[in-house]
Amino acid sequence: EKSVFMMARVFSPMGRIQASSVRCSSSGMYGGRFYAAPSCVLSSPGMIPRPQPSPSSTSRRFLRMPPILMGRRSAKIATRKGAADAKKAALYGKYGKLIVTLAKEGGPSPNANTQLRDIIAQATRAGVPKDIIERNIKRASDSKQADYSETSYEAYGPGGVGFIIEGLTDNLNRSAADVRSAVTKGGGKMATAGAVAFNFKNVGQLMTAPGEEVSEDDLFDVAIEAGAEDVISNADGTFTVLTPKEEFGAVRNALDGAGIKMNEEKSGLQMMPMLFATDVSDEDYESCRDMEEKLLALEDVDAVYTQLEDEEAEE
Repeated sequence: EKSVFMMARVFSPMGRIQASSVRCSSSGMYGGRFYAAPSCVLSSPGMIPRPQPSPSSTSRRFLRMPPILMGRRSAKIATRKGAADAKKAALYGKYGKLIVTLAKEGGPSPNANTQLRDIIAQATRAGVPKDIIERNIKRASDSKQADYSETSYEAYGPGGVGFIIEGLTDNLNRSAADVRSAVTKGGGKMATAGAVAFNFKNVGQLMTAPGEEVSEDDLFDVAIEAGAEDVISNADGTFTVLTPKEEFGAVRNALDGAGIKMNEEKSGLQMMPMLFATDVSDEDYESCRDMEEKLLALEDVDAVYTQLEDEEAEE
């Protein structure tokens, strides 16, 4: 077998490696390009050539691709997706704690405990898995399971954006410490009671399910007659029904009776900002969204409301 000695470039998956000299059999030449064969010896220390197929088989070429860079808009979309996932997890946690609380108060049987039956129905409509519902019913009978208490905290995020953080906890000290830590690490600071809350209004919100075919006029008639304040048309074809806190249940029942399906994840009692923060820089906006996601990841936090305006994500 004839050997050759030449200067060559050895191709590897990590890119091109310049070898000072190579001794190799002639079988290492193919198609005008040199491929290091198992018998090749490189003079550069520490370099081991990667075995290559013979000319009779298909040769693999490794291409170096430039990194894919995300633009600011793409980063915002990714951030909002992460926040949406965190909100869903928090929603599941909230229903779980409500199920535990109601089961402890009125018993674990949905047939005998009407409040528990109603909250299980809501959880099911919201897509909470059955095993999570059953697991939390069993937790209620655990003698070590402490009672849950409602919590509410106020904070300022980056850029002075107002935050209201709500939840249910079985450990008030842990809850307060975790929320404070998340706010501080997110670049915000805790606020005194009432400093932020006056910018928000406690309202009921009912959003129609995606793809639900209902005319705005029909929805308006049913909702307003039941006590709603307004019906808003959204860009994605859905509708949002706003109600006073006290009328939320009545309006919900009226819409259910009319056969109108709701988006459970985006329906419920919540704090709606009366004044949005519109002069927030892109950097502060992303930092606020990041802080929101960190708060929603906490065990004792069920909902986070901010003065940020939601932006429509580009497809």
